[in-house]
Amino acid sequence: MSTSKDVAQLAGVSPATVSRVFRGEAIVSEKTRKLVMDCARRLGYTPSLAASVLKKQNNHTVAFLDPDPQNPFYIQTISRISASSGGVELAQWSSGWNVVSTGSFTQDFDPDTVYTFRTECARGVVRQYINDVLILTTPFSGLSAGRFGFSDRGVELYIDNVSLQVTPGTQGRANYQADLYAPDTAITSPAAVVYDAGNDALEQVVRSEQVDTVVMALVGYSGLFPTASALRWGKKVALANKECLVVAGELITELSERHRAPIIPVDSEHSAIFQCLSGERSEVEKVILTASGGPFLNRSADELRHVTVAEALAHPSWCMGAKVTIDSASLMNKGFEVIEARWLFGVDAGRIDVVIHPGSVVHSMVQFRDGAVKAQIGTPDMHLPIQYALTYPQRLPLEGRRLDFCELGTLEFRRPDTDRFPNLALAYECLRRGGCAGAVLNAANEVGVAAFLDGKIRFTDIARINEQTLSRMPQGRCSTLEQYRETDAAARETALSLI
Repeated sequence: MSTSKDVAQLAGVSPATVSRVFRGEAIVSEKTRKLVMDCARRLGYTPSLAASVLKKQNNHTVAFLDPDPQNPFYIQTISRISASSGGVELAQWSSGWNVVSTGSFTQDFDPDTVYTFRTECARGVVRQYINDVLILTTPFSGLSAGRFGFSDRGVELYIDNVSLQVTPGTQGRANYQADLYAPDTAITSPAAVVYDAGNDALEQVVRSEQVDTVVMALVGYSGLFPTASALRWGKKVALANKECLVVAGELITELSERHRAPIIPVDSEHSAIFQCLSGERSEVEKVILTASGGPFLNRSADELRHVTVAEALAHPSWCMGAKVTIDSASLMNKGFEVIEARWLFGVDAGRIDVVIHPGSVVHSMVQFRDGAVKAQIGTPDMHLPIQYALTYPQRLPLEGRRLDFCELGTLEFRRPDTDRFPNLALAYECLRRGGCAGAVLNAANEVGVAAFLDGKIRFTDIARINEQTLSRMPQGRCSTLEQYRETDAAARETALSLI
């Protein structure tokens, strides 16, 4: 694996100059910049986007707003002076961060050196390695399902290879670690700060000077207020929560423009459109969102009345949370994406199409005024859109399965059936009405989905509740977050009365 030192040697410049080039510093001449970039391409060198606090006093931290604070999280914290006591720590989240073990490396970290971090979890023991040197050995019989991450304390990190190896337990506990999340080794992840998802903590994280990027993954209406706060503080928002734009698209986009805080979509469909538009200056004729069709694509209207919760949660292409999966089955998720596209890309409803694409490899398309169509095509997983949102405008290497077009076969597309799936039509109706209609639809849908998951209503009743709530709620325009809050509360009360 090539390093910045290799690039510097080939280019005949200092490693510091290479660092300045990739940080975009103006002090470097255009001639030198082109030379360094050419040498980097020849060597296949790609810099990490991790922290650079030693030289810039800015740690480029990504804040992940976790929707499930009860899910255990294990994090390795690495200090600047790694050889000192407590230079490397393993901490566990359990109603607060608790340091489980500490260790030290044999040297201070060198900003121009590539290190390999590896964590092994086997039979109640955690072993952590740096460059295959054992740093921590921690008996930890209480290890449960959770996630691992890395955080820095004043160190410049180039994290190019992170791996988590999980070995099943013994004596009847073969699956007790099965839900541990293994980070994709190809995704270069900046340092992470993890906060409990309470309101005070959310405000704390988005205003922190440590945080450059906020990954907004809270589900539903709960993502609106922290998204607005992040934009007010000028943070880049990697948006995986579409509902904040459904509810308050006009306000959210205005905050983004006013505070020069970019919104980069994480949803695979909007990421695809964003990628297709990158570098384009041509007028867009339409954007085309693709939908898998969910598990009920070929069910009749009568059959849809009798589907079970388990059937609705069995998505054929994507692994998602319960709420999003139900929305996908009812095409409400695609309806929300129509509204999201209107605000993200500034196109009216008449220029947003939806097509059913069961193969889920064409993630979305853009048609330009000359009739040319660009499509973003890839495997049906979220690695690429997540990485692209974090690393934009760069494209970094990403390992994983590639499409074989010779084996792919025919690409199938269908028109959506809004008679069987009226939620999609309701989304277009919301765009036609404008004002607070999106907030009303989202509130009603959250109530309906919760009732279906609890076994209180039929699957088809979700759309009925959505439609009737929209018709009963007064129409108007919301100009403040407090007005959106009041609209949401009133819509939920109306929807509950319809169960």
